Amino acid sequence: MQIRLSALIGLLGSMLLLGTAAGAAGLRSAGPAATPQAVQDFQDVPTNSPFYTYVHNLFVDGVVGGYTCGGPGEPCVPPGNLPYFRPGANVTRGQNAKFTDNGRRVLTGAYAGSSPDNGLFSAINTDFSTTSNTGLYGQGATGVWGDSHTTGTTDGFGGYFINFNTGGSTGRQIGAYAEAYGWGLMGVSVGSTSGQTSAGVVGQSVGAGGAGGVFTATQGANSVGLVAAGRAGAALAGDGAAVFASNDGLDVGGMGGPSYGIFVQQPTGDTNWSLYGNAHIHGSNIASADYESEVVYDGAAPLALGRVVALDPANAMGGPLGVLPADAAQADAAIGVVSYRLTTALVNGVAKPMIDAPATAVQPGDHAYITILGRVALPLPVGAKVGARLAVGANGTAALAATGDPSFGRVASQPDATGVGYVLVDFK
Repeated sequence: MQIRLSALIGLLGSMLLLGTAAGAAGLRSAGPAATPQAVQDFQDVPTNSPFYTYVHNLFVDGVVGGYTCGGPGEPCVPPGNLPYFRPGANVTRGQNAKFTDNGRRVLTGAYAGSSPDNGLFSAINTDFSTTSNTGLYGQGATGVWGDSHTTGTTDGFGGYFINFNTGGSTGRQIGAYAEAYGWGLMGVSVGSTSGQTSAGVVGQSVGAGGAGGVFTATQGANSVGLVAAGRAGAALAGDGAAVFASNDGLDVGGMGGPSYGIFVQQPTGDTNWSLYGNAHIHGSNIASADYESEVVYDGAAPLALGRVVALDPANAMGGPLGVLPADAAQADAAIGVVSYRLTTALVNGVAKPMIDAPATAVQPGDHAYITILGRVALPLPVGAKVGARLAVGANGTAALAATGDPSFGRVASQPDATGVGYVLVDFK
């Protein structure tokens, strides 16, 4: 079923007789297809009339009710005893006002038209040149309200918006746009179906390189790109991975192999952290090339990277620990191998430490990372073979460990042309 403004005006304002050739030619082009299994509503409007669909739509929507049969020239015809529409009667200004007022109330009934006019009311604006040229405009406490009721296995949509860009525009294409003070878009789920879990908002992209959801905030104070709260704050799953909400801030799942639960590119600029937090990381399957701790170098002379350092006996509570070049005399105080010199960068006005990648040595007073567990590169002693135990030599160098000597690691590779090789260290 369908109502068009042009058809309504033509019907209400004309004095055409139903069934005439002139009337049919004048309105048929604006009308929808005939109603399947049409039911006659008025005794004087047969279902094969070219105006039947329009009159039928007005009848089911309560716009017109007709005249009770039994009057002069309008006999009741069993078994329906249908009312009469009186299509040949003139329409007064008062009657036209009632028609118009009734016609803008509630539209009901089954749709009987054909695509692309897919509803009881179709508002089509064929000027596609400007964004503000709308097909339908609604204003009120709620601008537009959609309420869906479906039966059987039919999908239901409270509101359905399609943008296939058939006009070929090069501008941005948006399926639905919401702008508001407060929340631009809100979705509330009150339950699940047999094939769906409960979700407030679901975003899905089927295009290559697309994103199911993109959330962007301004750089204003306290702006946040995404806020998520629930049994788990957020659950993120790679393709085919299962994730279970576990009362965590973030639950992440990956397929394994080359697919990780979390993968972060090395950051650049003033965002110098892949992961940053004040809490510890705990897990039974953490893999890394090395585990490091920040220290301050308290030695009097520069110290090359790859040298073993020991705790400074003058260390007091507070701040990073101080270290000195290790030697055999205080091998028990050796705690790591200098792996990186640290510098600082401003992040939101706060100086944050970052790795000084080009540096080859640390200077007195420098902050540094020391590797306390894992793989590290350092100059190997002459004759060291893979698997050989290493002990602390003079000025933080590595020496081959003798029987009974404390050992901080084992040689893990052949040396390169400069004599540097990999060592697996363990200063636990």
